Amino acid sequence: MINDKRREETPSSELMHLAERISDETAPVKINSSLDNVALASEALWLFAKRTGLDQEGETLETVLTDFLANVLHLCRHTGIITDEENHFSAILQMAEMHHEFEEDIDR
Repeated sequence: MINDKRREETPSSELMHLAERISDETAPVKINSSLDNVALASEALWLFAKRTGLDQEGETLETVLTDFLANVLHLCRHTGIITDEENHFSAILQMAEMHHEFEEDIDR
């Protein structure tokens, strides 16, 4: 686990290493623990980092996450999940947080 002191300086290349846990798996990946969830998310974010140049030395995990989430917000606007009148992304994020908490409880 990355501690708070290192959070802002964690290199984006850490995603590549975290994703290695499932690199030999065929789809669909079987999720047995939160480490598998970490690897799956890392794999997706590492692809994003490579596609956007954020895989370069000096780029951080926090930058990758920020840019990825900004793109998710663009996608939500484009597909109507976010409109000038309503923002359904907040409800989706709340549901994701509930899933995360449930899965964390299972792993304990």
